[in-house]
Amino acid sequence: MRCRQPGQPLQQSAAHGATLRGGSLPRSGRRRGWRCRGGVDDKVLYTEELPLSKLQQQLDQVIDDEDYEAAAQLRDVIQRRRFDSRLAVEEANERFYKAFQSGSLAAMSEVWGKGEHVQCIHPLCGCIAGRQAVMESWKAILGSARMRIEVEDVRIFASDSQAFVTCLELTESGQNRGRIAATNVFEKQGGVWKLVHHHGSPMPPGAR
Repeated sequence: MRCRQPGQPLQQSAAHGATLRGGSLPRSGRRRGWRCRGGVDDKVLYTEELPLSKLQQQLDQVIDDEDYEAAAQLRDVIQRRRFDSRLAVEEANERFYKAFQSGSLAAMSEVWGKGEHVQCIHPLCGCIAGRQAVMESWKAILGSARMRIEVEDVRIFASDSQAFVTCLELTESGQNRGRIAATNVFEKQGGVWKLVHHHGSPMPPGAR
């Protein structure tokens, strides 16, 4: 099978193919899609709606077929999609901490997703399950003293519809200071990244 964009010649290079499963590639322009010529019928190789898992399967297939031009284009698309997801999740994570510091229950409510799978584990507390119970817990927390929070060591993993973030929260409220190891799980709901799980664990003095 040979794949190409309509109207463009097929080119392949063994040296190019060696970089396709790892390493970086030069960015090409964004493409809505291209097609594979396989027998009588044309088959769509790539569209924006395909999940990353399907794109990765197609990348593996065209590499096995030694179609290095199509593989390079797919690799570029996968890298861009992963970067775009990570950036959007990072912004959603920042909205959570802004809502936390602001003390606004309305802003916090907007950050959280919907569903009975929504859960929260506050430091030194048990698991709170369900959106309504989770928001009640935040109502109590946000109604107390205002807290200043800085976030460090942020690490993000994101797919098309789910993501998680780990980070270190440096908290300050009056004379009290703390270090909280946090995990935030996000889910794309209605095209928007929403928080569905937060877990905060206090770190002992001297721990890293």
